Amino acid sequence: TEQEQDQEQDAVRATKEMFSKVTDYVQSEMLASSEDYKLLESMNRKAAQKYSEMADTSKHVIDDLATLHEKYKTLEPCFAQIDQVEASVSEL
Repeated sequence: TEQEQDQEQDAVRATKEMFSKVTDYVQSEMLASSEDYKLLESMNRKAAQKYSEMADTSKHVIDDLATLHEKYKTLEPCFAQIDQVEASVSEL
């Protein structure tokens, strides 16, 4: 009958609309997940860059400390002489 055909067409239309909306929803969810992964990837790259910079800075600090240590070793005899002079002056 005509009423059954109308109901069938309404059901087909509603089903198509439902699948269209479900498809839109799933695509939106996938896009959001994709954007989240892109953000994480960007954050990871930035963090890796910062850690690399920190490693370079640490290396320079270590090198500078080694240089200062060598200079201190070189000046250590002078410090000993200064201490001796100071002790002599204190005795006077």
